[in-house]
Amino acid sequence: MNASAPKPVIDAEEQTGTSADAAVEKDREGSQEALGEQAESVDQKIQTGDVSGPGATGALNADTVNQDYKIFERNQFQFWVDGSDAADDLRRLFGSASNQESPEVEVEDLLPVPDVEAHFKALAEEHLLILASTRYTGLTSAVNQRCKAFADREALPAKRLLATSIKEFGKNLRGIGEPTVVVLDISQNSAFQEDLPKEANLLRELLKRHSCHLVLAVEIEFRPGFRKNFPDTVFDLERLPPEHVFDRHFQRPESDVVEVLESDFFRDIRRTAWPPLARTMAEILNHAPAGITPDEFQDLLGSRLGNPSETIRNLLEQQLDPRGKAVLIAAAALEQLPASAIAAASDALLDATRVEGARQELLDEPGITQKLELIREDFNVEGSTFKNPEIGDEVLRHVWNQYPNWRKPITEWLGRLLLTPDHLELSRLPRRLVVLTSTAENDGMLKDYAKLILNSWPPTLWPFAPVLMLGGALDPVIGPGIRNRLYDWSRSDNLKFQWTALETCSDEDYLIRFPGNALFRLRQLTGSENAIIAKAAFEAIVDSTGHLHLTELLGHFHFWQVGSDQVNVEEIAEILDRICDKPEIVDKLKRDPLQLLDEPFGVADSFWHMLFDNADSASFRLAARAWLILAAELDGSDGNRMVDLLVESAAGDYRAIGQVAQAAKSLTLEDSHLSHRTRELALYMYNRVFEIEVPL
Repeated sequence: MNASAPKPVIDAEEQTGTSADAAVEKDREGSQEALGEQAESVDQKIQTGDVSGPGATGALNADTVNQDYKIFERNQFQFWVDGSDAADDLRRLFGSASNQESPEVEVEDLLPVPDVEAHFKALAEEHLLILASTRYTGLTSAVNQRCKAFADREALPAKRLLATSIKEFGKNLRGIGEPTVVVLDISQNSAFQEDLPKEANLLRELLKRHSCHLVLAVEIEFRPGFRKNFPDTVFDLERLPPEHVFDRHFQRPESDVVEVLESDFFRDIRRTAWPPLARTMAEILNHAPAGITPDEFQDLLGSRLGNPSETIRNLLEQQLDPRGKAVLIAAAALEQLPASAIAAASDALLDATRVEGARQELLDEPGITQKLELIREDFNVEGSTFKNPEIGDEVLRHVWNQYPNWRKPITEWLGRLLLTPDHLELSRLPRRLVVLTSTAENDGMLKDYAKLILNSWPPTLWPFAPVLMLGGALDPVIGPGIRNRLYDWSRSDNLKFQWTALETCSDEDYLIRFPGNALFRLRQLTGSENAIIAKAAFEAIVDSTGHLHLTELLGHFHFWQVGSDQVNVEEIAEILDRICDKPEIVDKLKRDPLQLLDEPFGVADSFWHMLFDNADSASFRLAARAWLILAAELDGSDGNRMVDLLVESAAGDYRAIGQVAQAAKSLTLEDSHLSHRTRELALYMYNRVFEIEVPL
């Protein structure tokens, strides 16, 4: 056999079986060790001033950050992630918990909508409509349409919710604060679809208590359980006329593609198509070259509808040489960047995977466009996007799982890509890194990528570190590990780690999904030695309370006082004072006062005992004042009961009784800043104190 030059690693055969399994753990450690070395190397250069780029004149320190770049100022970091396209891309990956705007309706003007009156009847009488179907039938669009149409008819707001359990759904409803038509798609969550029918009574109670109407999407295989427990509310999704959907989205002269439109293949497919397929057909023809043949259209449609895993396997195993494989991986990492950037990244990957001693003649190198032509069948070179949107995420998953020998060089190569601002800002690289590290089940790898960004220059790269950590925190596989690392960073002395934890935990999606986790980390950051961080963390806590019922917030306050990292109760009193007139807090309390008044675990009692034991008189008075202001928003008897919770907490404790009496007397004499009803409650509290029986 001819002894040819060594093959690049990227051309190695797919590894399966025992040899691959044995390599996995070793390679996992090697990949992360190399990535950690990258981060340390960059960090050393920065600390010694050996950096390149605009403004790189010396070692990095807090003064440089605060004075020259303002990166830690509240008005920048608080809103950077919120307005980041990269963060939005990650939210779409996991479903944005904070996106509760009116549902988008892609086919809202298509008529007729089958069974719409029966659907509206179920929503009006049962507060519930359940639509069942299979994947790729337009189920999501259908539930969005029913939600918006019913909301318009009833003059109610419409919102899209995300939830993975009945408990989370109930929290979301409490957070809305007004009668609303909500839509929830659980068709991809088998566990929730199995459990929800068992909670039928609770779901009905939640909807009626909050005066909400729910449009629910479920997979058709779970239909029997829902039909049994929710009679008269479950409907199979009827297909909209496919020609209407196609005509709605087809936007070019028919003469350009007449051969396709008149072909038997096109007519047969369109006649039986569900809305997503009809729309895809229209989009393909909208962008196809004039004069496209039926065979070419069939190939394009097949590439859009094909199984992404099979497509990638075929490309890597059958069609592409090493350069083509590098181009495919680079296109997945930097999708949406210009062809020149993808081509350059593919060259870097090819160099990183080339075995030592192998070389390529410079004049043999293909041009930029020629390189991307290797994947044109599956990649829109001009638009820098994959024709099948699912392929981009799947490429790195497939490569990681099937080619263990590629992992270390690809891990290092991705780390180098992170150090170019455009790669982060304009591409889908942050999303792909979260997908990759989730596939690897390695939260440490994502943490090291974030550290690599934080140790880079210029500082304009740094805001992408919290974007990565946010994506990791939301991921179901690496999420627990990333959230634990954010805990460590919230306690770190490193200013950049503190800032990253602050921005990540302040994000609305993080707060909604993991409120206790987020608030605890923000509470840690209020103790930062950096005044900007500490103040921003406090403000983030105040801002976040709108997602919580007062009862939940009191529970968090109590939890903060458990263990060695106790917070100053003065801060708790100040938070309560800041939120007592927030509309979101007041509305939630007024809509569901019994959650506080009939709460069975003594949360309010524990809260007040914490203040009795730890607060000075000024802080106690501030908290009592806020409590009375909130109580004044409730109906007469409920307001009195809320005051009773405070007074009764003091029973049996002379010092506590004195604190309540002193605060009540002071508040009865306060000027017109308090409402008449609030002063009435202060007097009621003062009188109630002297009704307490104290054992001798």
